[in-house]
Amino acid sequence: MIWLGGLTVTVVAVLVAVVVASSGGGGPTPAAKRSALATVDSLIHGIPQSGNTLGRPGAPVTITEYADIVCSVCNDFARSSESQLIQSEVRPGHVKLVFRGFETASGYANGGEYTNTQVAIRSAGLQHRAWYYILLAFEEQPPNEESVAYITSGYLQDLAKQVPGLNLINWQAGMNNSTLIDDVTTDAQNGHVSGVSGTPAIIISGPGGSVFYDKSEDPNVSAVPSLATLQQLITQVS
Repeated sequence: MIWLGGLTVTVVAVLVAVVVASSGGGGPTPAAKRSALATVDSLIHGIPQSGNTLGRPGAPVTITEYADIVCSVCNDFARSSESQLIQSEVRPGHVKLVFRGFETASGYANGGEYTNTQVAIRSAGLQHRAWYYILLAFEEQPPNEESVAYITSGYLQDLAKQVPGLNLINWQAGMNNSTLIDDVTTDAQNGHVSGVSGTPAIIISGPGGSVFYDKSEDPNVSAVPSLATLQQLITQVS
């Protein structure tokens, strides 16, 4: 009976470990982190960054993206057509990308940490590293991100540690920066004024005006615009 009791405890412990791992609690492995950083670094290394903007300051077209780093659709966009856009339009200097926060998926299980996720991005932006932080968050997003409370201060700090050239002490100090916290509120307000109701929502602006792409505008429109669609919209405002 003693042996059986010990076996039961062992089995329970194993089951708990499996549940934690399957819920994203274990986090990415060191190898997965290295792979994520290699992917992000290859994509944006050498592209100018300032605050939450990626791209040449004088680029004629600005694409403003409203997103939530817990959002799985935002992840799909970041790792597909947005990455293609960075290579084909941002790197050559035709377009600059601006990231704005808008809470959607975080509200299901990570709402209490939503503001912290956005402040973490903006704090990295004070050191011109916001887009490293954003894209690493998407690369390492767990598969059941919208239903598991995986965002913690430790998780956010671990992402910061992976960002090349980021001063961790200064980044941590930025987490208490009242201006950055206010900026998160301003993002939400501006998003609502612009008609944002889902993420990702994309506003493309240039000399010829602005166009708005939001999956909630038309149920027949793909939530993730293709590179061809984005380039067509860029042409309209150029």
